[in-house]
Amino acid sequence: MSDGRRALVGLAAVVGFHVVDHRFVPQRWHLATHAGAAGAAVVAGHALGLDDDDLGLGRARLGAGARGGAAVAAATVAGVAAVAVSPRCRGLFDDARVRSASTGQLARWALLEIPLATAVYEEVLFRGVALGLARRHLGDGGAVALTSALFGAWHVLPALEDRHANPATADRHPAATVAATVVATAAAGAGFALLRLRTGSLLAPVVAHTATNVVPLLAARLVQRTAPPASAATGPEPDRRAP
Repeated sequence: MSDGRRALVGLAAVVGFHVVDHRFVPQRWHLATHAGAAGAAVVAGHALGLDDDDLGLGRARLGAGARGGAAVAAATVAGVAAVAVSPRCRGLFDDARVRSASTGQLARWALLEIPLATAVYEEVLFRGVALGLARRHLGDGGAVALTSALFGAWHVLPALEDRHANPATADRHPAATVAATVVATAAAGAGFALLRLRTGSLLAPVVAHTATNVVPLLAARLVQRTAPPASAATGPEPDRRAP
């Protein structure tokens, strides 16, 4: 079997795993299953001829990766803070999952599940193995475009499952929510891929990806804790009918 066919078989396996993972695997198991899938992807990448540098795992570029990721993380903190202080934007942080989570659950999400079960897992798949393989045949520009499009499509199921958690999306047509999510995550994927290529290290997009997920989560908790009570609000209550 040629390398191209083996790569397609690997892609089909990843897609199948993703569907089964979202539909049937309990959330509490994702840390283990995603770690296993990321490890299997690295082994598959090596079997297809990628070395550690191709995967962004070379030690020589760790410093550049840490600096690049930290710069994006700092910009993320500044950007989210600027949005969070605006009263008009408070609704963006009204996530039912955050509101009902205990402090322990929130800590687990921020310290374990998002960095490891989401950021490391997805970066190994998309900015590690997929980007490394795609660069062989498409060059840097084509590889960034392809892996970013795949990354956007990867978020169709999460968008459908999570849309009811926020009143800002709960009343939208599912297609609108999915389309917005796919476009946004594809754009983020392109940014992560360019960061990976610029620094030469997978650490950079892992840190950046972690920050873009954890910082809004913590901001949502802070906004919800500091928001004025509903009785203090003026004007009519917003329409938040269940879909």
